[in-house]
Amino acid sequence: IAEKLTAPAMVAQLNSVLELANQAPGLVSMVADMADDAVKEAANKGINLEERLGAALEIAEKLTAPAMVAQLNSLLELANQAPGLVAMTMDMLDDGYQTAAANGFAPDELLKEGGELLSKMTTLIRSKEFKTLMDSGAMAPRTLRIVNSAGEALVESQNQKIEKVGLFGMLRVMRDPDMQRMLGFLTNFAKQFGKKL
Repeated sequence: IAEKLTAPAMVAQLNSVLELANQAPGLVSMVADMADDAVKEAANKGINLEERLGAALEIAEKLTAPAMVAQLNSLLELANQAPGLVAMTMDMLDDGYQTAAANGFAPDELLKEGGELLSKMTTLIRSKEFKTLMDSGAMAPRTLRIVNSAGEALVESQNQKIEKVGLFGMLRVMRDPDMQRMLGFLTNFAKQFGKKL
């Protein structure tokens, strides 16, 4: 051991280690000063390194939790399978398109017709006539309820037996409260409509 320790190469190495050990306190002090300066500079920029390190440790803790590792592994597996899934989906869409075309259904024609319909609807909605209709009250809830009532009455009337009614029959029916209410409504409507003409 003494022979090995006193060999010129070993003596040179030991001298280097001793020299480094002598310089170690200065090197440690210099590294500490550099770290201290970095912390001060970060603080001047409004960065709290302790908070950031704490947040980084919290994130690392969450990412290395067994449940999270399992989820990340599942995501990586799914990412590896994604190209195959995309290819399979494209094949299914292509097969569906071919089947639809074979049955006389042309999706590209449907898209074209849908585009034309959308264009016509846009033109209609932007027209002055449509705006006038929307401002007229024709689409108001109360108006729509009246139109709905008229539609229901029309359907119910068709389901009933239709009898011939003469002049005297009309006079007799005029005593019915429902008929009187309807005639009053028609009279009001005729008067208001006449004003608008």
